[in-house]
Amino acid sequence: MRRFLARQAVLPFESLIAFLVVVSGSLALLHVGGLGADALSLRLPALLNTAVQALYVVSGLAVWLGLGLVRRDIEAFGLVTLSAGVLIRSIGLFAFVGIEPVVLTAYLFNAAIILTCAVRFLVLVKGQTVVLVKAVSEVLDEPV
Repeated sequence: MRRFLARQAVLPFESLIAFLVVVSGSLALLHVGGLGADALSLRLPALLNTAVQALYVVSGLAVWLGLGLVRRDIEAFGLVTLSAGVLIRSIGLFAFVGIEPVVLTAYLFNAAIILTCAVRFLVLVKGQTVVLVKAVSEVLDEPV
């Protein structure tokens, strides 16, 4: 468990986003705290709304587990499903609300999430990795 959490600390923002996506999707599925009661969710059929929220939970778990287990395939799956969920919500929001000042921030945020997922996905596909390098300080016996 310690190694799993240590791996999460290497990419803390990605880990946090994955965790928040899981929490948000879970709370919306359980209808806790008004989540799942936004304008779009109220207009979507219940089954579609539940599917989108479940997609968030699955995608967040996949990213979080992929990071902790160092499984690029699981993380990549999570990134793709998260992007799909955000895109579905964006299309639905556009269909019901259009381009109104009140939702422009949501569109911008959604685009940023999709772009960030795409960049991370490309990093995974290229086989690039994040390497944690620890600096070792040496105490010098003589003054410099």
